[in-house]
Amino acid sequence: MKDMETDITKNTEISAVLPRGDRSDVLCGNYDSFDNLPDKAIVGTSSVRRAAFAKYHRPDLNIKLLRGNVETRIEKLNAGLYDAIILSYAGVKYLKLEDKISDIFSIEEIIPSAGQGIIAIQCRENDDEIISILDKINDIETFQ
Repeated sequence: MKDMETDITKNTEISAVLPRGDRSDVLCGNYDSFDNLPDKAIVGTSSVRRAAFAKYHRPDLNIKLLRGNVETRIEKLNAGLYDAIILSYAGVKYLKLEDKISDIFSIEEIIPSAGQGIIAIQCRENDDEIISILDKINDIETFQ
């Protein structure tokens, strides 16, 4: 849900969400913690929020834009284009790539995006048939 548009498409609605996964961010790379990254290490992220955290806590780091899906980002890390990358724990876990995680940030270290860890389902407004199906999988606590 964190990557959805703030203004959703006209005549659509978010009709259901799955139970929220872990909303933490993670460090992937060959260093066991963010603090142990070498001076001027290249850290990849596409998130302004994560980049701001990294520069605030480690102004020496070289933050570089990192695009692509999670697997593509990890391929770029493995190719040596980055010393470390920062990703969403829920996305890494969903793809069963937890072995790539070197450190998990607490939510006090990096405040998560409001929708991070949530899979949302968007459908047409007033599509009663689809909405009634989605009601069956909607996690009301996460939805609220």
